Amino acid sequence: LETIRFCVPVPDYFTCVVCREVPLEPVEHSENGCHIVLCKPCHNSYVHHSNKTCPNCRTGNVLQDFRPMHRVLRVNYFETMTLRCKNSPHCDAVVSIANREQHETSCEFSPQPCPVRGCTHLVVRTMLAQHIYDMGIDHIEQMVNTFIPAREPNKASKSEAEAKSEITD
Repeated sequence: LETIRFCVPVPDYFTCVVCREVPLEPVEHSENGCHIVLCKPCHNSYVHHSNKTCPNCRTGNVLQDFRPMHRVLRVNYFETMTLRCKNSPHCDAVVSIANREQHETSCEFSPQPCPVRGCTHLVVRTMLAQHIYDMGIDHIEQMVNTFIPAREPNKASKSEAEAKSEITD
């Protein structure tokens, strides 16, 4: 998570020393007086590239010495840190890290794929009508056809012929 989304300055201890973002699943190294945090992707990348020691103090074993952040620290401080919704400035919600995913998946300002077949735009739900209007008559016709299926000509002709035969009988 980008540090600029947080409502208060994020202490360095809670940012990944490699990418400088706030990790959702922090792993920490607290051996030999070194107290740093890495995010899972940076930790995995670091391990994958055969680096065996801590990227900060250059000691220890990166596989064994890094552990998930201590539960007390994570629950009492880290997960209570508040940040702005990723859909800011449209959405002005401020949520804790623990509630972030729940809010952002249901946020009314989350961009959604346009429901018109063939359109690749992502549109904020509240702006969908404006998007369809801006895209023009072809978009409007496609939208109407999405919800109101066109009648097949053969079935319409057959229905009309059957109706005429019923009248004459």
